[in-house]
Amino acid sequence: MKKLILITILAFFAIAVNAQGLFRPVTTQVFNTTMNSIKAIGDQSAWAWRFDATFAISQQLYNKDTKELEASFKGGVGPFIGYQHYVPKSATDPTPVNNYGVGLGFLVGDKFTIALQGNLWQYLKGGITYTTGLPDNYFPVGFFVGTGITF
Repeated sequence: MKKLILITILAFFAIAVNAQGLFRPVTTQVFNTTMNSIKAIGDQSAWAWRFDATFAISQQLYNKDTKELEASFKGGVGPFIGYQHYVPKSATDPTPVNNYGVGLGFLVGDKFTIALQGNLWQYLKGGITYTTGLPDNYFPVGFFVGTGITF
């Protein structure tokens, strides 16, 4: 488990060092760069690496004894790094708006959880989790639903 934590921390550090503008707000210049992706003429969208803060509201884990999914409403909060998609706010306002994306990070609550998440409209988040330190009657892989913000 210690190796997994160390690899996760090193991956976050490598992405943070290599991603230019990761700590700055997304500006309208993101639509002018040609390095983000291959775009059609007139396409106003862009992908960018961004940090997320995620709060898991509900986590579902499989109980092997009862053979049912059990919901845990104990929240976990943690940092994520994600690849986010941006579009202009409207035809007249070019302010970038995050409409969907994916991220990888960890949640800390009563247990340590590594999660792969997807998000819609920046604030609705959900994904697959791997939780450590569970009793033997629980399967460690589950899923969560939550909220958060993309920086």
